[in-house]
Amino acid sequence: MNKENRLVKNVILYTIGNLGSKVLVMLIVPIYTHYMNPAEIGYYDLIVTLAGLICPVIMLSIHEGVYRWLLESGQKKDRIIRSGLFIWGSGVLLTALGFIVVNHYIEIQYAFLVFAIIALQSLYNLVLEITRGLKHTVFYSVSGIVYSCIFFIANIVLVCVLKKGLIGIFVSLIVALLGTIIFLYSIQRDLRINIERPNKNVIDKRMIKYSLQLMPNSISWWITSYADRFMIKMFLGMSMNGIYAIAAKFPSALSMITSIFYSAWQEQAILTYDDENRDEYYSKIFAQYYKALFCIILMAIPLTKVVINYTMTQEFHSASKYIGFLYLAGVFQAFSAFYGTGYLSTRQTRGAMTTTIVGAIMNVVINALFMPKYGLQIAGFSTFFSYVTVWGLRIFQTRKYFRIYIRWGKFSAIFMLVIAMIIASIKGDGIQNILLFVGAVFVSIIINQKTIKEMIRLIYAKKSGKSE
Repeated sequence: MNKENRLVKNVILYTIGNLGSKVLVMLIVPIYTHYMNPAEIGYYDLIVTLAGLICPVIMLSIHEGVYRWLLESGQKKDRIIRSGLFIWGSGVLLTALGFIVVNHYIEIQYAFLVFAIIALQSLYNLVLEITRGLKHTVFYSVSGIVYSCIFFIANIVLVCVLKKGLIGIFVSLIVALLGTIIFLYSIQRDLRINIERPNKNVIDKRMIKYSLQLMPNSISWWITSYADRFMIKMFLGMSMNGIYAIAAKFPSALSMITSIFYSAWQEQAILTYDDENRDEYYSKIFAQYYKALFCIILMAIPLTKVVINYTMTQEFHSASKYIGFLYLAGVFQAFSAFYGTGYLSTRQTRGAMTTTIVGAIMNVVINALFMPKYGLQIAGFSTFFSYVTVWGLRIFQTRKYFRIYIRWGKFSAIFMLVIAMIIASIKGDGIQNILLFVGAVFVSIIINQKTIKEMIRLIYAKKSGKSE
C-alpha cells in the first residue's frame, strides 16, 4: 500500500469513528438552548475548558510520549503503558488534594462532579493515545461512536426528560467518559496489564523529557484556544460567554474534521519522515489540505448562520456574528498542527513549545487591550490572529526539518474569498445566506476538482481490487 492509499485509509477509519458520532453531539447544541439559559451554558463551557488546561498538567503530557514510544517497533509496550497509568494516577491524587484545599477557601460549584470530569477526561485521553500507539485504528474509531452515543442518550434522558439542567450535562459527560474507557479496556488485551509501581529503569527518561516539553505546548494551545472564555466572563459577563460558547460549537465541528486528518497525518508524517521525496510529498498533501479547509468554511459560514437563526431561540441569534473568525482560527490551527509534525518526527519538541507560547501571549494581550472596547468579536479575531502567528513561526522554524512549497498567489486568493464571505454572511438575511451557500458549493468543487477526481480514482481502484 503506497503512502497516499495508507493516508486515505487511516482518514476514512478515523472519520467513521468521529464524523458521524460528532454529528450526534452537534445535535445537542440546539437542545441546550431550549433547556438552559446562557449563563448555565457559559459555566458548563468554562468547566470543560478548564479540564482541557488541567489534564495535560496533571499527566505531564505523558499521553503524547506514550503514543510516540508505542508507535515505534521494538519497545516493550506493557512497561510504557504501565508508566503512563502510574503518572496519571499520581497526578489525579495530587489534583484531588488541590481540589480539597481550593474548595475549602473558594467554593467550587459541583466540585465533586468537576473533579470527576477532570480525572476521567485525563484517563480517557491516555487510553485513546495508547490505542493509537498500538495501531488499533478500528478500536479508536469505534470508541468515538461509543462515546458520542452514550453522551447523546444521557443528555436526552437527564436534560430533556428529567430536566436536570447543568447537573444533567455534567453527569452525562462523566457517564460517556467512563463508559468509553471501559469499552476500550474490555476489547484490548494490551491494556490488561498488572498495575504496579514501575521502577526507575522502567520509566524511560527520554519519554518523560519528550512529554514534559510538550506540556507547555499543550497549555499554550489551551490559552490560545480557550483563555478568551475567561476574559469574556471578566469583561462582558457569563451570559455573553454563553453566546460565545454557542458560536464556538459550530467551528468545533471543523476542529473535529482537522483532528481526524491530523490523527492520520501524524502517524504518516512520522513514518515517512526519512523518505527521499519527503518535501514533495508533504507539499502535495498540504496544498490539498489548505484548499479543502478553506472551502469547507466557505460553505459552512453562511450555512451556520441559517442553522442558528432557524433552530435556536432569539436570545442566541447574535452568535452567528462571531462564527467567521472562529472558523478561520480553526483553519490556521490546523495549518500549525500540520507543520508541528516536524517537531514530533525529530523529537525536538522545544520548538513546538516556543511557537505556541508566543501565540498564547498574543491572544491574551489582544483580548485585554481591545475586548472591553470592541466586545465579543475581538475574542474570535484574537484567536485567529494568534494561530496565524504560530503558523508563520513554524514555517520558519521547521525549514531545518522539511520544506513545504506553497503557491502563495492561489493561497491568498482563496483566503480573501473567505474574508468576503464572512462580511457578506453577517450582512445577509436567511435567503441571501442560502444563496451564498449554494454559490460556495460550486466554487469549492471547482477549486478542489483535482483532489475530488483523485479520491474517486482511489475509491474506484479499491472497489475494483486494483493495487496501486
